[in-house]
Amino acid sequence: MYILIIEDNKILSDIIEEALKAQGHAVDSAQDGQSGLEMALTFDYNLVVLDVMLPLLDGFAVCTSLRKAGKKMPILMLTAQDSAANKVKGLDSGADDYLTKPFSPRELTARINAHLRRLNKTEVKNDLFDSGNIAIDRQRRIIKVAEEEIIVTKKEYELVEYFLSNINIVLSRDAILNKVWGYSYDGDSRIVDVHISNLRTKLAKADYVIKANRGVGYIMERKD
Repeated sequence: MYILIIEDNKILSDIIEEALKAQGHAVDSAQDGQSGLEMALTFDYNLVVLDVMLPLLDGFAVCTSLRKAGKKMPILMLTAQDSAANKVKGLDSGADDYLTKPFSPRELTARINAHLRRLNKTEVKNDLFDSGNIAIDRQRRIIKVAEEEIIVTKKEYELVEYFLSNINIVLSRDAILNKVWGYSYDGDSRIVDVHISNLRTKLAKADYVIKANRGVGYIMERKD
């Protein structure tokens, strides 16, 4: 599953991220409310862990904005303020659960997994398109083209999912690096070009193709 952590305490955020990754979840993180909101609106996360006291935009505002935008993923709010009024405000803003600091990583992951189990499996789409011959199983991280499973690496799978979620949108190399390799990646950006070159070969029979946008990045479009 894909989880976003919006928490300005870097130490706590890293602890939560490590615990979730140990259970096989893919995790992104943001350290302020504004960037966290933008990420949650841009990408399809299965769950958001959201702190209340955040720079730029507090957790209540983030939660309210996500619900107004039609985002339905479970939102688990974190707070250091253990008051009934605060909890009510969080739930009224659209949160599904509320956890008071300090808490154990085991309790947090147990609550997260409970919410993920309640997700209707039909909401996790295998086919991302009404047409076309690409199918993606997000539970098993499998890609099929014309009913044939394509053998891909972990990074190649993440690249395909990112492109399929942004059809006809030019994605810069920086955006691709941030999403697939992580915000802390400081290696050679040509790694994106190498992986996409490999994917073009593997997706040769697909109805969609990844094209270079000179000087900017890449775009996935339906073949002519």
